[in-house]
Amino acid sequence: MKNILLSLMLGLVMLSVSGCSYKTAYNKDYIDRQINTNLSKVSESKVTIVKESQVVDSVADFSLTFNISTGSIKTHIAKEFFKQYFDKVVLVKPSDIPTEGLVIETSLDIEYFSVTVAEGATAIFSLNIVALNNNKEILNKTYKVDKNLSGIQLGMGTSNFEEPNELLHKEIMNIFETKFKEDLLIALRNEE
Repeated sequence: MKNILLSLMLGLVMLSVSGCSYKTAYNKDYIDRQINTNLSKVSESKVTIVKESQVVDSVADFSLTFNISTGSIKTHIAKEFFKQYFDKVVLVKPSDIPTEGLVIETSLDIEYFSVTVAEGATAIFSLNIVALNNNKEILNKTYKVDKNLSGIQLGMGTSNFEEPNELLHKEIMNIFETKFKEDLLIALRNEE
């Protein structure tokens, strides 16, 4: 019994010293329930979304490092959001931004991302969205999220590390649907 207890304690010490890494990536399943596929779509206009591949590292308790594929997550969520309303939604590299039509650029800044056994998951981040219409900036706004999932207890094998990633997906989609959409419509009306 002493050997088992000693081995367990040694394992925990090694875990805290060596650290663990967990990669989070885009997963469409997390936002499927938020997507409305029954809307009439605009067919004569195209939306271009600028893609990038930035990765943010964020350290949580117990030497756990999350490698968050922020470029992929925010870009694909933006694409799914716009596909609800437009027939033509394309992704382009920053070097291939067109000068005509609606262009969306996003940046995601994760200030704090933590998963602890005692407090659950916490995510504090800012999503900046820039909208260009015919090469003219019509909207540049930052949306901030400070969310704690104290009801979800993670770590030590009690739950799934994908839960904070799912929270991140849903909150980004929520920004697009409940805040950005209204701001974009106002900016487009002001353009007329």
